[in-house]
Amino acid sequence: MSENAVGLELRPGGQWLPDEWHGSIGGVRASGVDYSGLVLNNFHLWDVRLTECSFERVKAKYFAPGGGGAVSEFARCSFDRATLRGLGGGMVRFVECSFRGARLSGWNVSRSDVVDCDFEGARLRDVMFWAHVDEPATSSTPAESWDNEIRGNDFSGATLMGVEFRTGVDLSLQKLPVGEQYLQVMDVPASLERGREAAETLEGKDRFFADSILKWIATEYARGQRQAFVAKAKRHPDLMWSTMRAAMHDV
Repeated sequence: MSENAVGLELRPGGQWLPDEWHGSIGGVRASGVDYSGLVLNNFHLWDVRLTECSFERVKAKYFAPGGGGAVSEFARCSFDRATLRGLGGGMVRFVECSFRGARLSGWNVSRSDVVDCDFEGARLRDVMFWAHVDEPATSSTPAESWDNEIRGNDFSGATLMGVEFRTGVDLSLQKLPVGEQYLQVMDVPASLERGREAAETLEGKDRFFADSILKWIATEYARGQRQAFVAKAKRHPDLMWSTMRAAMHDV
């Protein structure tokens, strides 16, 4: 991190967390700023427009890049080798950003655009990408609907674990990883038919997990996700996975 880390405010965690630090950046318009190497408990950003800034090697237990009710935008920024957990919601747009070698977990991309980003060597765990979201009305807020732009992203060299694409993310517009641990389906109705036939040959735990995968893909298809991507989880039996992948994978 440079001495001129524009807009960065740091405060200690207080008497109960004396060794932890919280960071925030709000209302900043800047280019080429070095925020690299920060180690924080919470890192909140809101209403920022940052271009070609470095967040390399940043570690944050909770990263919230789009709070404050305004869209934050990161253009051509580098998050290489960053470790960002529990990525919060909010309105945020990442365009042509690099996440090479990053560790990203717990990211619910429900109000975020992710466009032309590079995830080479990254590890994504429990991340959900949404193309469309309908937020029901509550006693204090009206109903809302919005679309997210998820396209042009290169996940081909990444490791995806528990990563989900929902409500219409076009997988043909992403570069996805290939390998025996991944199941990708472009023609969901035909693949489900083959998968159900294959599941009939399985028993016990293998059948249970096969049915679970079929149900999940069918449910997401009904919600608008026209292609499917599933990564083998540790709990998935090898026989089940090889059987279902052989029947359903169509890429």
